[in-house]
Amino acid sequence: MDDPVGTLEKFQQLAEIEAREIGAQIHFEDQYCLDVGAYLLLAEVWPNLAPIFQGGKMTRSVAKVLRRVNLENAFRGASFPRDDNARDVWAIQVQRRQISGPGDSATPQLDPQRKEKVADWFCDRIDEWLGVPEIKQMLSALGRANFQQIIGEILDNAERHSAPETGGGQWSIVGFMARRAIPGNGGYEYHAYLGFLSVGASIAESIMTAPEKVRKKIDWYANTHRRQGVQSIETLRTLMAIQDGITRDAAAVQANRGGVGMLSIVEIANEIGGSYDPRRRPRITFTSGSTCISLRDPYITLKTSNGEPNEPRRLFCNLTNSPNDPPDSTFVRDLDYHFPGTLISMDFVLDPHFLTSTISEDEHHGPDN
Repeated sequence: MDDPVGTLEKFQQLAEIEAREIGAQIHFEDQYCLDVGAYLLLAEVWPNLAPIFQGGKMTRSVAKVLRRVNLENAFRGASFPRDDNARDVWAIQVQRRQISGPGDSATPQLDPQRKEKVADWFCDRIDEWLGVPEIKQMLSALGRANFQQIIGEILDNAERHSAPETGGGQWSIVGFMARRAIPGNGGYEYHAYLGFLSVGASIAESIMTAPEKVRKKIDWYANTHRRQGVQSIETLRTLMAIQDGITRDAAAVQANRGGVGMLSIVEIANEIGGSYDPRRRPRITFTSGSTCISLRDPYITLKTSNGEPNEPRRLFCNLTNSPNDPPDSTFVRDLDYHFPGTLISMDFVLDPHFLTSTISEDEHHGPDN
């Protein structure tokens, strides 16, 4: 989440160790699990590694999360300390669409899932998060329908765009909320983490199979700003590709619609994880191909070109939020490694004051109403 370059370097080191050692240990010594997306990626890679990794250290807090989200079985040979107190972790257990192969699965929770079923189940988990005593909210019928649509679009995009030739790509989704004590306060904060993973084509690779009209718009943006010499063509294409209205779907282009899935992820984070305190606002990291886009304050708020709510949203990561200006290189940058797919990691705090003041009675109701 905070150091995607360093994280990819660790994965590179795993491959190097696997090639030269006959035994090794991996230690998971973080005080808290602060990026569930990285563990989702590791769970994807781990079964394909040679079985040389045995034992190793793991903190109870990390082990608790991995066990609750059903990633424990993916890490064969790793040592998981026991912690039976799971009352402070609310899990969105890992769900996956994977291209089927021969044989029966030993982990049915990782078997292919229907997008609609996963979206509905996801909303149930969000209701559990919002229903904790300090917040006492739940999604209304309208709010639930909106969230189901957004999650469905995200998974559909991952499925179609990670395998442009067949439209049958792989995706995984996982998440959790943890209650953590506020030092010196006596109260608690609720920290939420989500991870979305698709394996295959990157965003930049996939979008270049779009209709010519869309490719021209993307190439105009990339060619305009590559002269700055800061970001590569691939990175600029990736940033343009996540904007509303940019789509590979020829029918959607013809009808002047489509291309809303990526920024809808930002909408989810802002809807349930917003805060009046800039230090507590959501953080989202897109890692795709050789590109990393870090969405943080001040580049986390969605805006339209003319301020009208029904117009396409834009997030160009510059102070003018304009495609005419280059993106901030601190937040949009090239990677030294090529990641074969897209990993999206999110973290945010569920702020009771923000949720209570921004959720109207028409949209949300308390669970005891």
